[in-house]
Amino acid sequence: MREAYIQNMKRVFSNTLESSGRMEAAFELFSQRDMVESGYRVGRIAKRDYEDLMLTFDLIEEELDLRMPAPHPTVQ
Repeated sequence: MREAYIQNMKRVFSNTLESSGRMEAAFELFSQRDMVESGYRVGRIAKRDYEDLMLTFDLIEEELDLRMPAPHPTVQ
């Protein structure tokens, strides 16, 4: 089940990447991660589910190269 879920999520973000570009896919991933984090903080998401989702987001981010570059050191 977990592998099917990861593959489905990867497909969704891959489609966004193809149709809307890297920045949009990265922003969507960031938004999903933020939503899960908020749900965990208020107790709507169990710790194990939270950890699984964050791991899934990390895997997708790495596989699809959706990591945002670090800002230039002079930019504040």
